[in-house]
Amino acid sequence: MAAHPGLPPRPDDLVVEIREERRVDAVLMVDTSLSMTGKNLALAGVAAAVLAWKLDSRDYSLVVFEGTATVTKRLGVPMSKEEAIGRLLEVPALGFTNIEDALKKGLGQLERGRNRERLGILITDGVYTEGDDPLPLAARFPRLYVLMTEAYKMDRTLCQRMADRGRGKLFSVDDYSELPSAVSALLREVLR
Repeated sequence: MAAHPGLPPRPDDLVVEIREERRVDAVLMVDTSLSMTGKNLALAGVAAAVLAWKLDSRDYSLVVFEGTATVTKRLGVPMSKEEAIGRLLEVPALGFTNIEDALKKGLGQLERGRNRERLGILITDGVYTEGDDPLPLAARFPRLYVLMTEAYKMDRTLCQRMADRGRGKLFSVDDYSELPSAVSALLREVLR
């Protein structure tokens, strides 16, 4: 129904809807300790590829960790998907597990971000063998999602507490082959 019957529309009668893709800065922190050998690390690489395909290359960072954490792809720096995933897959799975250092490096990356919405995604079994309690750092994330890989040795309580403190959500993954679909589901939820 016209606002003014019989008259042409006026500029204030028009409504224009512009749909912009939602942008988010994300850091994916992947446990590459000894428990992540072989196939498990490859599947974590596929999970990282899902993130790389869903987000602009400047909007995500990759952090791998075992006894210490290393940034393999920096937030704000464009990089081809193939190179980013290749860097993750080149990391040998060894050593202990330092979740605190992973969260510290992840927060450092998010501080470089430009988008209003920022989040961390942590892939781990929650068992840390080096570093201090990761809960204080988890609480500093705007949002922290934890993808807990279920294994004979895991710490569900710590994973849930990190997600709670980070105002995120815990996703339990029974098998490493579920990681890519879990990352995809998480991003669908976040990017709605």
